Amino acid sequence: MKQLLFILFSISFYWIANGQQLKTYDIVNVSRNKEGRAKITYFTALWCKPCMSKLKPLMDTFSKRKDIDFMVLFDRYGMTNETINKMTRNFDTAYFGLLPEKYYPVKNSNGLVTLNLNSPKKTINAFATDYNSAHNTNLTTDDIWVGVAFLQKGNSFYITKESELNKLVDEINSFLKSTD
Repeated sequence: MKQLLFILFSISFYWIANGQQLKTYDIVNVSRNKEGRAKITYFTALWCKPCMSKLKPLMDTFSKRKDIDFMVLFDRYGMTNETINKMTRNFDTAYFGLLPEKYYPVKNSNGLVTLNLNSPKKTINAFATDYNSAHNTNLTTDDIWVGVAFLQKGNSFYITKESELNKLVDEINSFLKSTD
């Protein structure tokens, strides 16, 4: 019994410690903006190499602009304190956030709770459901996937379609100009 309690304590301590490194955001609080500035939220995951290859150029292009709130929202899969610490060498992690645990399926096995993180399609589907509810849209996992940016300015919402870096930057800039 002591071993079981120790294991449960260790797991809960690990989750709490990880949760303190990066803030968690869902689509409702991602799209809130008090100052009325444009908001760019780049959605990515460590396991998506093409998405991660765009991260630094996008941050260099948009994170320091005073007229934009820029944020990077990560899928939790593969995120650990060690990973985040490594990323601080190359990135300003103050712009980073995580999808909340509520989007990840939890299953109960033999009375122990285990988190099944390796199901990105289910995670994105739950995320899309919240987005649709918050913004009265009808998006699917084909629309919302890693490597896209959620754009907002005033009452205008848009999710990028381009995958190539230069086209993605152009698409974001086009949205920002069209809503001025």
